[in-house]
Amino acid sequence: MTREAEKRRQKVVIVGGGITGSVLARELSSKLNQREHELLIDARPYAIWLIARARLVMEKGHHPGLEERAFVPHDKFGVHPESEKRPDKHDHSGFIVLEDGEKALYDASILATGSKCNGPADFPDDPARCLAHLEHWRAAFEKANDVVLVGGGGVGIELAGELKDYYSDKKVVYIVHGRDLLLNEQFPDKFRKLVNQELEATGVELVLGDYVATFPENSGGEVVFHPGNTLQADLVVPTYGPKPDTAWISEALGPNLLSPGGCVRVWPTLHP
Repeated sequence: MTREAEKRRQKVVIVGGGITGSVLARELSSKLNQREHELLIDARPYAIWLIARARLVMEKGHHPGLEERAFVPHDKFGVHPESEKRPDKHDHSGFIVLEDGEKALYDASILATGSKCNGPADFPDDPARCLAHLEHWRAAFEKANDVVLVGGGGVGIELAGELKDYYSDKKVVYIVHGRDLLLNEQFPDKFRKLVNQELEATGVELVLGDYVATFPENSGGEVVFHPGNTLQADLVVPTYGPKPDTAWISEALGPNLLSPGGCVRVWPTLHP
């Protein structure tokens, strides 16, 4: 390809290499003429099936090959990204500034940054650090006898179920949740009551209508609740819901683009 032809290639940058970004890249790569377009992904070198996250941080040989199935390299989607660097700034004039200061030019950009998780579900980008992250939490869960999960949404419920499945009666598992029923009001009360009952039947202790005011240092010790009650635990795990990973968007495109919760404001047509 000549230098002139290379300059005419249209660059499409997908910011975010999770499942959504990777699947989208695969679909676009099958439709775009590669001589006229260049497809990039700025993210970690693999996508993670987050639905497996609770089992991933608990895994101790019960499910051989789970990591290989849950961490999916981009090339398995038929995508070969040129860049695997995390974006630092997004500029509406036609380039994305990467964390090392390099600029990725684009003719069209697609934001698929997903959500920012916490605790065990906060997987690092680097593969080696990600494996170390998994081993850290696996060892912590195995060692602890009393585990407090702060947040009774999907993450906390899944993690409590995995703890009881892996360790049966060995551990005392608490879920601390600010509402009177697990989950939130988007779910019908009948279903939420059923979830409460089924978890309690497995031996999970529910602490409802309380908020954790102070997290103990080093992930273990005395947990202080907002009303002043306390609870001793070997391990305290944040399992409250993820937040949209969109903070950097407001720096480039303006704060009015985001809602107070960090979601991108859109019209009914989903246009921002």
